[in-house]
Amino acid sequence: MSQHNTTPVKLLKAVQNKIDKALALMEMAKEYDVDVPTTYDGSTMASYVDITDIKVKGKYVYIEEAEHGIHAYGFAKRYNTNKVGDWDADGLADCKYALNLICKTYRKAIKADFKARNYYPTNVTL
Repeated sequence: MSQHNTTPVKLLKAVQNKIDKALALMEMAKEYDVDVPTTYDGSTMASYVDITDIKVKGKYVYIEEAEHGIHAYGFAKRYNTNKVGDWDADGLADCKYALNLICKTYRKAIKADFKARNYYPTNVTL
């Protein structure tokens, strides 16, 4: 008998909601021509969080990042959402952390850009 559960686990609703939110923020940043978002997470220099797309294929979440050389944040290319342990590399915990960082960074960049332009769209909720 196998000790591992082999039944396929579909993507969690919370993860799908976070992906949808990240994609909406990325689309809003593109629409309003916001500068490339940056973060200081994990380093002493700013790293670009320039995401081109987030895709879901079964249990895997793929985050595609634009090329910025050594100044890119460096997300994992694929996250396995069936790995639910806190210490599993590129598992569910890492996926949630990456998606939260993307949302936080894009939201910060959009708000900063709106404040710089003294323009707040009335139909946008961040």
